[in-house]
Amino acid sequence: EVDIIALNGIPSRFFDTYSLSDPKRPPQTICHENFVFVPHHLTHAASAYRVSGFKDAFVFTVDGRGERETAAFFEVKNGHIERIFDVLCHEDSLIGGVYEFITTILGFGHHGQGSTMGLAPMGNPTFDMSHFLSAKTRTDYSIHDRGILEEFGHLIRDRNGPLEQAHMDLAASVQEALEETVVRFIEDGLQGRNCDYLCLAGGVALNCSMNQRLRTHFGLKEMFVQPAAHDAGTSLGAALEAHWLITGEAVPTTMNHAYLGPSYRRNEIVETLQAYGIPFSEPESLEDQVAQLLADGAIVCRFNGRAEFGPRALGARSILADPRRASMKARLNTLKRRQWWRPFGPSILAGHETDYFENAHISPFMLFTLPVRSEKQENIPAVLHVDGTTRPQSVTKEANPRYHQLIQRFYEITGVPMVVNTSFNTAFEPIVETPGDAVSTFLQIGADYLAIDEFLVSRRAVENL
Repeated sequence: EVDIIALNGIPSRFFDTYSLSDPKRPPQTICHENFVFVPHHLTHAASAYRVSGFKDAFVFTVDGRGERETAAFFEVKNGHIERIFDVLCHEDSLIGGVYEFITTILGFGHHGQGSTMGLAPMGNPTFDMSHFLSAKTRTDYSIHDRGILEEFGHLIRDRNGPLEQAHMDLAASVQEALEETVVRFIEDGLQGRNCDYLCLAGGVALNCSMNQRLRTHFGLKEMFVQPAAHDAGTSLGAALEAHWLITGEAVPTTMNHAYLGPSYRRNEIVETLQAYGIPFSEPESLEDQVAQLLADGAIVCRFNGRAEFGPRALGARSILADPRRASMKARLNTLKRRQWWRPFGPSILAGHETDYFENAHISPFMLFTLPVRSEKQENIPAVLHVDGTTRPQSVTKEANPRYHQLIQRFYEITGVPMVVNTSFNTAFEPIVETPGDAVSTFLQIGADYLAIDEFLVSRRAVENL
């Protein structure tokens, strides 16, 4: 019953259809039998623009590499995503690769870029990164991962090794270099034109600090970052671009939530709880009870409905806590086995952003870092980072009615319209997916309660078995 299969990337048998070095011969979409092969960065661009709700817009994609590029700038007119220029990879010019290399030197591993971003505000950008990551225009840039080890190898640390000021400064330096480089490329693409609507995708677009810098620097009316901005999102982009190519339909669609993953039936959850032999209750209003537990200082793991698409937990597979308690930051980091300095973000009732944040806007996917108003900082210390910022998720009743009800009830109890929201996992595990994952992780990490579907599990009851 499937008419077309769309895929991310151009297979090797079509390599002669584009050039690795000629800017005028970029990768093109290939239709072959019932397959549509969409160039990597075009899938990124489509994954953001075609669900942004925008009519005309500019799109910037940035990651490690596609077929030949580490970044690309697009302009959209009448539904057609036109590639304006690529930033070619050459031999070692990978924007995401430079940031990843520094991340490994700092001891956070190949997938610890979020730790580097979180560490950056604790340092000063004192290291010269211009040879490794800088740009003036689309043709005048310096992006190299070769030589990084020779320059910064003396700062290599184990994950649990001492964290010195030099490490913080290195993180700050690569973060500033990234932001400046991306700003310069987008400025070159705009060529002096105003930019009201910008879409962003690619793995580097998960950098929340960079995203907010772009939003403010360009004075955007709206900015859309796809919640699965990394390569998982290219599945969505390939399908949407193939649909447009074949049908010519480009009606703007707005992606206002990311709850696109699997969900589980009531009987599956009951069977899982019974298989573990742990007691559980079914409160009349689970959301109201969880809100009260949070207000009383409990940490609650929440597993409800369809899982989130992308790497951000948005209330469906989350650990929740009270943002008013400064001690929560240390307790949560210990519970999740994360570094002591790692920040947390809140889920806030949509409509209350301006009460707590400067330059506030709706942010449904936790992809922007916002300054917390000075007069509100002492009210929500658990979600306040060292630089006075936080990374919020705006929650609407339409997108997630039960999660909205929980936060609304917490607001009624405490006067604070937000809860701490972090992913339901430990530092060394992916976010939980199945009921079995949820129960197993809950038992391991030491949270106080598990709210799973309609049911509530108390750690105390489990320990008393």
